[in-house]
Amino acid sequence: MNNLPDREGLPDQPDRASPYPVADLRPAADPTRSLSTEPTPARQRMLLPLLLTALLTFGLGFGAGFVAHPMLQPAPVADAPAAPAAPDQVAVAPDAAEPDQQAPSDTDRAEFMQTLLQQTRHFRGDPNAPVTLIEFSDFQCPYCGRHTVETVPQIDDMFVNANTLRVGYFPVAFLGEQSLWAAEAAECAAEQDAFWEYHNFLFNRLAIEGKRDFSRENLKLFAIELGLEQAAFAECMDTERYAQRILSDTSFAQQIGVRSTPTFLINGYAVIGAQPFSAFQTTIDDVLGQK
Repeated sequence: MNNLPDREGLPDQPDRASPYPVADLRPAADPTRSLSTEPTPARQRMLLPLLLTALLTFGLGFGAGFVAHPMLQPAPVADAPAAPAAPDQVAVAPDAAEPDQQAPSDTDRAEFMQTLLQQTRHFRGDPNAPVTLIEFSDFQCPYCGRHTVETVPQIDDMFVNANTLRVGYFPVAFLGEQSLWAAEAAECAAEQDAFWEYHNFLFNRLAIEGKRDFSRENLKLFAIELGLEQAAFAECMDTERYAQRILSDTSFAQQIGVRSTPTFLINGYAVIGAQPFSAFQTTIDDVLGQK
């Protein structure tokens, strides 16, 4: 097994999920409008068992290379052997769920995914696909780049191209100002229908070339290299049109328990870290088997 850590943690915070209130998720028409952070108790009860339990499973099952919600793995979590963390990774389990917390039902999962779909702007694949994967990712995260370069082509070949999977991208900026700038730049590229081209360019540069030099000037140069309209892209970046939207996205992700990147939700089942293709294949096949 690769001894490198497979995820980038949220800096200056413990690597654990906490019971933050869930945002009121009515989408805002204005891209600079902040999300409300008023608690929504029904959604809070729904989301917390899902991500808390999934993150606990991650802490115990990291060494197996597969992380998913335990409803896909019927063996009790308590019976699973604890795997040692990589030398430079601290895999800290969250606080135990309260005794009266129950695993989310299929209805809970469906409502949870509907909430995420309303907040996710960028999709690829058949909109009528039976399975949806949402990726929480940071453009400065090397493990997100590794996932994009190594695993995404296999996922596309087997599931996206067969119209059984739709993929959504949810940007977060956990790793500093260049994370924020890169996410803004991808939104500016989306104005020219080039979100995925720009997304792939950034992650290829990160994962293949090993470069994380996402200054504002470089991000503008990348747009020129991709053939985007230079003046419109520069105006979008210079006015910081999407800065507040990305900050709101990042806050929302933290509120529902996302503490590291990449984190994936597949029809409500969590897969955490740059896991091998087999982890995604198993989860997607199990979800398809429930249809």
